[in-house]
Amino acid sequence: MTPVSCPARPGAIALHVLSRSDCLMTAPEAMCRPPIDAFGLTTEPLPLPVERPPIVCTWHQRYDADPPHSWLRAQVRAALENVTN
Repeated sequence: MTPVSCPARPGAIALHVLSRSDCLMTAPEAMCRPPIDAFGLTTEPLPLPVERPPIVCTWHQRYDADPPHSWLRAQVRAALENVTN
């Protein structure tokens, strides 16, 4: 097998290519589950501990005090916490 490293958000195309090869890829299972199932791929846990990656969000400073934008950021944080924990 050929190891392949992938960015934090792999696309379905990358997983489709993997399904037709003998390659290996590391990726967050929670973000890839639908294409993993669709392409008949298998998953295995990594054989070593992996630190939780940082989640970095950016926005224009004019939105720092904008109530709707602040609400949206809180929703995104909560959703990401649920997925990454």
